[in-house]
Amino acid sequence: MDERDKLLEERLLRAAEQFNTGFWYECHETLEEIWVSAVGELRDFCQGFLQFSVAIYKWKNGSFDSAIRLLERGDTYLSRVSPVFYGFDVHGLRIAGGRMRDELVSLGEKRMGEMDIHLIPRIKVMTLGKHTLKPI
Repeated sequence: MDERDKLLEERLLRAAEQFNTGFWYECHETLEEIWVSAVGELRDFCQGFLQFSVAIYKWKNGSFDSAIRLLERGDTYLSRVSPVFYGFDVHGLRIAGGRMRDELVSLGEKRMGEMDIHLIPRIKVMTLGKHTLKPI
């Protein structure tokens, strides 16, 4: 693995950790660093993951319409990515994002704060590169 691959791996793991620990805005920033120069499936992965992160951030800050829209757009980008991409469980993330979206729509804007926090998506890391990792 060359230095560039190691840096990408570090950034992706940092983004996953930020996402899973509630640092959604920081996750967005980390993913944006990768996204600006990414191409193909990596670009779609970063864009979709980034939009999920911002959607949760928006929900947490009371922006119902933005949260719904970003969850939908994020899913569209992630639908173009392999179910397991670069060791990340993209399929599981999409399912969790869909559940969150459905629950928010069901609750509506006035009750969005009542959403069960267990519905906040998490991303699972199964393997990355040649290394096997524990899920975050």
